[in-house]
Amino acid sequence: LGAQITTQLSLRGAILTNETGPALAADGVSVGGDMVLDDGFTATGHGDRGAVRFVGAQITGGLWVADETVGRAIGGTGWVVDGLTYDGYPTARFTRWLDFLRDGTASYAAQPYQQLAAVARAAGHDADARSALIAQRDDQVQRSTLTGRAKAWARFTKLTLGYGYQPWRALIGVAGILLIAVLVTSFVPGALAVVTTSTTHELISTPCTSIQTFQIAVDTTIPLVSTGAGSACRLTSTVGGQAVGWIGVFLTVAGWALTALFAAGFTRAIRQA
Repeated sequence: LGAQITTQLSLRGAILTNETGPALAADGVSVGGDMVLDDGFTATGHGDRGAVRFVGAQITGGLWVADETVGRAIGGTGWVVDGLTYDGYPTARFTRWLDFLRDGTASYAAQPYQQLAAVARAAGHDADARSALIAQRDDQVQRSTLTGRAKAWARFTKLTLGYGYQPWRALIGVAGILLIAVLVTSFVPGALAVVTTSTTHELISTPCTSIQTFQIAVDTTIPLVSTGAGSACRLTSTVGGQAVGWIGVFLTVAGWALTALFAAGFTRAIRQA
């Protein structure tokens, strides 16, 4: 524990076993070079403290971990890496390392994901950094002690914004609402009509054109957009017209909400960049 190693630490091919606790306890260790855990490295421990512990460890160089090593860790769920810092990507595949942080560690911790995101961003891989942060929130929802309400909100923001890292999801939602509005206004008989006055002052009702119907759908679902179609093409007093009116209220609220979420997520993304 707390060892100071000025050069590389290689456990390549090592097979470690402890019948009473962790097979490798490296809490607080400081390594001046690379940490090498590949080529058949295996650690088998017992108890609830984890098979491999790197709590607060500092690795100045890279972390060399083979995919098969990570696979064994996932099967055993016994690594504790909260506080582990290193430079550069772990040599295991990025997605494999994310699987390891979720399924191969003893409990949820934010720092390992933040560390992975930091080295990804430093290497210029912003997409990987976002993937790590999204995976962190997923793991937090699954394994942390969040309340039911907090988990429900987290799942909602994952669906609509990717936790703020994928604001384009909200635009897909707006497009979906627009599609619903187009279908509703187009296929409910007699819901929309253009009312004109004849030379004998009689009211004449004619169906709205396809473009007018689409414009009404746009006006209903997309905030701050007005095509002006509503001045001519209007809801009728029929059952269909009233039904479309009520549906339009909910679509308008949903459109505003998703647009506001997109604006908030986009602003956050710009600030992070």
